[in-house]
Parts: sequence; structure tokens; C-alpha cells
Amino acid sequence: MPVTLVNRILIVLAAIGLFITTTLVYAHLNSTMVPCGAGNQCEALFMRAESKVMGQPIAYYGFVGYAVLLALAAMRAYAWPKYGVLASKLGLYVSGFGFFTSLYLVSMLTQKLQMKCEWCFASAITMTLTFIFHLLLQKAKAPEGEPAMFDAVLVPFAMAGAIGIAVANLQGQPALAPPTQANTSALAYERLVPSPSYIDGPGTGRVTLVEIADFYCPQCRSMAPIVRSIKDSYGDRINIAYRTLPLYQLPGHENALNAALAGEYARQKGKYFEFIHAMYSQGAEQQLRSDITLAELLDKLGLDGDDWKSKYQDSNDQMFLDLDQGMKVFEEAQIGTTPTFIVYIDKKDPVVLDAPRLEAVLTSSPYREILEGK
Repeated sequence: MPVTLVNRILIVLAAIGLFITTTLVYAHLNSTMVPCGAGNQCEALFMRAESKVMGQPIAYYGFVGYAVLLALAAMRAYAWPKYGVLASKLGLYVSGFGFFTSLYLVSMLTQKLQMKCEWCFASAITMTLTFIFHLLLQKAKAPEGEPAMFDAVLVPFAMAGAIGIAVANLQGQPALAPPTQANTSALAYERLVPSPSYIDGPGTGRVTLVEIADFYCPQCRSMAPIVRSIKDSYGDRINIAYRTLPLYQLPGHENALNAALAGEYARQKGKYFEFIHAMYSQGAEQQLRSDITLAELLDKLGLDGDDWKSKYQDSNDQMFLDLDQGMKVFEEAQIGTTPTFIVYIDKKDPVVLDAPRLEAVLTSSPYREILEGK
């Protein structure tokens, strides 16, 4: 097989690798959700420590590797007599390192983490083929004469095309907030869930999901049915807890503090999650905008709205103290947005998540095995 043909194949493979790694790098830099097939846990994987080297995503190193391989292919295409043999040897070493690294990463992904990531598998396949063709390149027939115009155009076209298509492919993808950088040392389970009354159900599951939310937060409202479906799917294997972070300084949230106090009152009376479900019911965000309507809701739940109104301005009342306790935890943990989710296993090792990453993490290892009873 002639060098020219093998080298052109390697240029195409390097371009494919650049497309894959550019997609991951661009998504990371711009906090964009990576398109991932059904059953894959790309976002969950990219949050794990195993997906980083020296604090940086592995995709960064992959991008550099494929760029180097493309540069070596350009050296072979443009200056074979002077640099061809050297570029072939260097390409073999770089692709060999990439191949064995890919084997290790795929093994860790499938065996240790038991996760799926189509981008990771695609890169591993691309690097494997790249290594094979570099082996073939060592025995290929050297080119004769000047490089063809096709080769002069192929390299820059391949690089620009791979990067351009990757960026264009991510346009319109949902934006993600950067992973929450909370102070997890302040999130001891006993502080965030100081009473079983904050939990929906018996609280016997090994996994606990704590939602930190504001009753007038639109995204909290949109997440309510998702949280309920998680509870329905896993039953008592997951504990669902709820703590309020009233963002009453924001427009549209002016009554958030009183709603949070009403929630604490309902919790003390054993109607906490009935109150939460009512607050997130259709139309409630417009109807429950005053102390009067909140008191009426408490009455509908079989509680005493007038009793709540007589107490909610007393900062020494227990509902104030309980709400203030949670607010102090959020401040120490540097959590100031809603909804924020905290996941524990056996009341330890808190992981802080935003809404888009929640389901991806719960369906990844080790949560999946616990929740599915494996």
C-alpha cells in the first residue's frame, strides 16, 4: 500500500478525532450539553474525577493528540523526502500511546464505572484505527515526485471542517450552568436533613436526594414532576428531602419567605409534602401570592391558617429557627441558586448537582446499582 494512500486515511482519521474532541472541549468551555445517545451517561461521566487528568478533562489531551497526528500527516504529505520517515515514527509513537491509553480508559469506563459514553467509544475506535494504519505506514511504499495538490488542500480542509462541524453541531444544544462549586464540607447530612420530617416517606433508602428550592422558582416548578417520577421509579430505595431557599429579593419571588415559613409550619404539623405538592400544582404560582392565599391553602390541607398567620411574624417561633438553620447551611456551602440538588449514599459523600445533570447522575454508577437493587 503506498504511503500517499495510507497518509490520506490518517488525515481523515485525525479529522474525525478532532471532531470528537472539539465537541467535548467546546461543550466544556461553553457549558453546553453534549448530545449523547439514549442510555449513555456522558454528562455524569464528565463530572467525575476519573474523566480528568491534573484537573483538566481528558478531551483536552485528546484534542492535542489528534492535532499533533494531523500535523505529522501534513509533514509527510508536504515534505516526505526530508521529514517523512521521522514523521512516520513519531506518528507511530503518538498513536501507540493513544491506543493503549484508550484501552485503559474504555476498560475503566465499562468495568469499573459501568457507564456508557458514545463519544469515548468513538474516540477509542478512531485511535485504534489510527494506530493500525501507522503500523501499516512503516512498511508502505515511499511516494515519488512532488505532493499532489489534493494533499495540499486535504490537511487544512480536514482541520477546519472537523472543528467547524463540531462547533456547528453544538449550536442550539441546551446550555448548562458550570458544575456547582459548593463547599461540600458544610453539607453534612445531619445538618441538611436535621429531622426525618424533611423526607418524603420512611427514609430507609441508601440514596438520599435533597432538593434545595424556592416555591416561586420556575425551574423548581418544572422539576417537580421529574422529582416525583424519580420517587415513583425507585420507591423506598431513594429518600426525597426538600429544603427551602427563599430568594425573596428577586422579582416575582417577593412572597417566597412567607411561603417557606408556611412550608415549615406544614412540616411541623406532618403535612410538609402535601404543602409542597400544592405549591407546585398547576396555577398555584399565580394564585398563592399573598399571606391570605397561603393561609387558605393551609386550611385546605386541614391545618390552621389563622394560627400560622399569628406566628409567622415572630422570629423566635420554631418555623423561623428551622428556616434560619437551613439558610446558614446554604450560606456556608456557598449555595445561592435554585434548584440545587444534593445526593448522598448512606448519608455520606455529598455530590452537588444542578437540574440538567440530575437524572444523568442517578442513572450512573454507583447510584444506579443501589437504586435498581443490583
